[in-house]
Amino acid sequence: MARVRVSGVTGTMTPDLAREVLTELGRRAQPSERHDLRNALIRRAAEQLPGGLWEKAKRLEHEVKAARASRSAAADASSVRALVLQALEIDPGTPRGWRQLLRIIDPV
Repeated sequence: MARVRVSGVTGTMTPDLAREVLTELGRRAQPSERHDLRNALIRRAAEQLPGGLWEKAKRLEHEVKAARASRSAAADASSVRALVLQALEIDPGTPRGWRQLLRIIDPV
């Protein structure tokens, strides 16, 4: 999976194709693997946001709600929204509330 991500970033593979391949790999994965991949995507999205953990969780809550409403990757979507959309494609049961998201981004 890491190679596909690198290929999408370096231009060996188009970003759209890399996203599609990662999504398909995620769909074929076991439930525990999908859960881990979803959490990794949410953590990557959180890393791109400014502020403390609480602010990040609240912003991610907003992004999850917006992504659920649109369900499509708009050309002008932020990288955070794109990661959230990817997480939703892999696991439609992605947590919605900021407390659940906080537990994912800070699993202490």
